[in-house]
Amino acid sequence: MRGSRGLIAALIGLSALATLRPQVQERQKAAGLVIEGADTQGMASDVAVPTLALGAFRGLVVDYLWVRTITLREQGRTYEARVLAEQIGRLQPRLPAVWDYLGSHLAYDLAATANDAETRWAWIQNGLDLVREQGLAKNPTSSRLCYTLSRIYQDKVNATMDDFHLDFKREHMLRMRRAGIHLASVIELASAPGLSALAAQDEAALEVLVAYSKLRGLGEISEIEPTLLCAAHHRYRYEGLPPADGVSPAEVAFLVSLEKSPAGNRVLISCAAQSLREIGFDPEHMRQVNADYGPLRWQSSFSAPIYWAAKGVMLAEAKGDVAQKVRCRRAALQGLKNAMRSGRSELQKDIAGGGKLIPLNLPNLLLIPHLERLYIEGALEAREDLKAMSKSKEFDVDAFRAAASFEINQQQARKDFLMEAVILLSEYGRDVEGKLLHARARKAYPEEPSFQTPYQDFLITIMMNRVTDTGAMDTVDTMTQGLMGLYQRAFTSLAVGEDDRFRTYDRLARARISRWRAYVRATLEEDPAAAQRLKVDVKQIYYRALKQAARQLRHVGHKLKLAQRMKVDPGWLLGKGARVRPAGGGGR
Repeated sequence: MRGSRGLIAALIGLSALATLRPQVQERQKAAGLVIEGADTQGMASDVAVPTLALGAFRGLVVDYLWVRTITLREQGRTYEARVLAEQIGRLQPRLPAVWDYLGSHLAYDLAATANDAETRWAWIQNGLDLVREQGLAKNPTSSRLCYTLSRIYQDKVNATMDDFHLDFKREHMLRMRRAGIHLASVIELASAPGLSALAAQDEAALEVLVAYSKLRGLGEISEIEPTLLCAAHHRYRYEGLPPADGVSPAEVAFLVSLEKSPAGNRVLISCAAQSLREIGFDPEHMRQVNADYGPLRWQSSFSAPIYWAAKGVMLAEAKGDVAQKVRCRRAALQGLKNAMRSGRSELQKDIAGGGKLIPLNLPNLLLIPHLERLYIEGALEAREDLKAMSKSKEFDVDAFRAAASFEINQQQARKDFLMEAVILLSEYGRDVEGKLLHARARKAYPEEPSFQTPYQDFLITIMMNRVTDTGAMDTVDTMTQGLMGLYQRAFTSLAVGEDDRFRTYDRLARARISRWRAYVRATLEEDPAAAQRLKVDVKQIYYRALKQAARQLRHVGHKLKLAQRMKVDPGWLLGKGARVRPAGGGGR
């Protein structure tokens, strides 16, 4: 009797399961947690077997594991959370949130546990590679993962919060240069054929490839590794490093000789295009980003977040996902603004510091007109999106809020950008462009008082606000602090070879001194005693700022260059030996 009851109960359960299964499947599909059987093609067996075995209920298991992962992370048990997330990645590789989590865990959580630059960079690079090579490979239309890559580059490489941020910037530049980004423009790289195609259509290039294949003992041209070729060429030619990765001196000499022949250059460019694709940067997309966002310096880490955010914008537009498009567009514009500030990156050898390569990040002023255009277009596009959504029968509240917020944000963001861009143009001696931009800002934002002042007054006010704690200009403390700040920036610019910027800050310091002296003279007529208290030792401030600038420079070569340019004794400037008067220079 009991057996019959158990059988009846089991039959009822199976009947209920059969009834509920279609509903479960529909809910899992709607949540993006179902992979059809055909989707397992190309997957490794450890992924495909559990995917098919669990069937529709795999989504329920993933749901449970995902909730458990979040709980573990909130409890600080990050290692266990990561293991569970990896299991989810095997069960549900088409879930972008999993790859977002895993990549972020490597780049943020695990990188923070390392105490040296090399290990931290390894964790950051592992996080980037995981999201790109596994997450995006399995979810090629995911704008979310493109945003993740943009965010990691911006937060962990380009931001200055980490003590090793300059090391990260150098390592990214070396990675791009070893892939051959410096060998040609992105237009040339985008149109470069693969090595097999090049060999088929170019006899001279074929001879070069055959000679290189024999030198390496390769049977076929197809066995040539473009990444190895480009990296070996750069390490020896530009970094001064001995041959590595099994490359012989004869091979290195051959690689260097390629630059001297047109056919050899075509081979290098073809290898560079393929090498860049292998590390995740498609020259064709880079070319499109340049066309849409402005001329980027692609060896710079400041270009990377724009690359991925722009890709996210394209994918979100294709899906009609307004909220995600807005998110990625904001990231692209923020990245472009940072590239305007620091995206003209170069690698220099610090001769006095042992020959170590150091990154020098300078403003890319060519991006200014493109940023202004994009801010205007962004606000107009958001307005059009809002109109379209308000007329749509299927009203998406989240998308509407995102577009409305973006439109408002662009107005304020453009104002902040204009203020900064005018200052940058002035700093680098481009006052004609600065005055034109200041005039456009005055017209666009009549309610902003700073834009309504004359150009020179605008510069001095903004500069003084930057280098002092308050905007006040009527005390000895703020005058001293402001003058110190202006001169420090001037001397730092001179040390790294930015002469135009040095002249601008020096000019502003002189103008500030003249205004202060006029203020003191006016006070003298009313209150001689008060005027006496307003005296400022400009010469002392000048030399204090010079020494402070030298202390803040990271590299010995820059310190020595500053001493040479200012004609002062290096021992005095670096604080070594007896304290002596400068050999040159001068106060104001």
